[in-house]
Order: sequence, then structure tokens, then C-alpha cells
Amino acid sequence: MRAGTGRPPQPPDYEEQQAGLAALLQGWRDRGTQPDDEVPEKLVYPLDHAYTPAELGFAALKGADAAAAGVLATAAREARCDLHLALLTVEESGAAEYADSYGSRRGRWKEDEDAFEAGEVYDGSVTLSEWRRPDGGGETVLGAIPVKEAALTCRCPRCGELARFLADPGREAWVLKAAEANRRHVEETIKASHCDVDTATDRRGRPYSLVCTKNQASYERRAKQRAEDTENLRVLG
Repeated sequence: MRAGTGRPPQPPDYEEQQAGLAALLQGWRDRGTQPDDEVPEKLVYPLDHAYTPAELGFAALKGADAAAAGVLATAAREARCDLHLALLTVEESGAAEYADSYGSRRGRWKEDEDAFEAGEVYDGSVTLSEWRRPDGGGETVLGAIPVKEAALTCRCPRCGELARFLADPGREAWVLKAAEANRRHVEETIKASHCDVDTATDRRGRPYSLVCTKNQASYERRAKQRAEDTENLRVLG
């Protein structure tokens, strides 16, 4: 029951966000028709919550996921893009290493899972499956589709965290609190992979932290090139 005589609460209005997203999707779709432009055929937007195949469906999404799906559905319809909900599965295989705290437990004869941590990753895969449509339709003919993560030059656990940070559009910054060698290794991976990330070292506390913040360097380069191409076409025309 609501007390008072003021204006009743209204549902959130996402029209501005929907219009902006529709324009972005329209631009992406239009660029995809140009043979010389390397544009991905599909875009992946990770949601906040985890779902089982039985729970997967637009009507069953929770909280912020439901709000995001509503904005995406309207924007995709306006931009004439197909929208699907899918299950993202990450599989990795590699070596197990003793955890840093193992030395204080050497008196034990019986080892347990807590004595180990993930080491070097030898192989891995990311796939999308269990496709759902906004109209409630179930599995489509798309089947299982592999997803390419950020093309990093290394797949160690720390660079795996970096890849997940890069793939998550909702995260603007990531902090790695680690020894100097590990921080330097991640910085070298960022540079070698030409990631759109600024780095800085936070020297408060021990060990120091590497602060990684996303930037728009690639977008700005493409926008500049597009503006130059448009101007050249105008001059030639």
C-alpha cells in the first residue's frame, strides 16, 4: 500500500538508451555489408546472473538482466537485427599447482583440493548453445557456436582474468594485486595484444596493484579513418 498523495512511482524509462543502442546496432549492421570492413557477424552481451538450460528464457530473466534484455529487444527490432538468448559455456584444461599457502600445511599426509590452484591453461573453449528467441521459441537451427575471446598472446590464469575483463562490457576497470613479475607479465600481454587498456600501478599496500582501465583507442582510430574517408569521398564527388 502506498501512503501520501504525490505522484505514483513510474517504471524506468529507457527510451534514450534504446535509441542510442539501436543506432549503434544499425551502424554495425551497415558496416557488415562492406567487404573490406572486418566486422563480427555476431555480438555477445554477457548477463549478470547464471542460468541452467531449464531456466533459460527471456521471461525468466532476473533483475538487471531482464531490464537489459528489454532494451536490447526493442533496439534490435528497430535496427532490424536478430536477438537470441543463449547459454555460454567455458571449458578449460591445464595443470594444477600447489597454492601459496601450502607451505604452512606440510605436516598433513592427506592432500585436499584446497592445496592446489589452477596453473597454466593448456586448452580451452567458449561456446554458445541452447538458443532462445524473444517470442518464447526454443532451440533454433544455430546449434553450438564457438566464441572468440579477446585475442591475447598468453592464456595463463592471470591473462585469463584479463580476457574475461575485456569480454565483459559492464566492467570498465580491473585491479590485479600481485607480485611485480606477474604485473609486468600482464602489462606485456596487454601491449603485445594491442588491447584498448590503460595501466597504472597502485603502490598502496603490499603487493602493489596493477589498475587496468578500458579506453576507446581502437574506436577512435576507426572513427578518425571513417571521417577521413568520408571527406575524401566528398572531395572526389
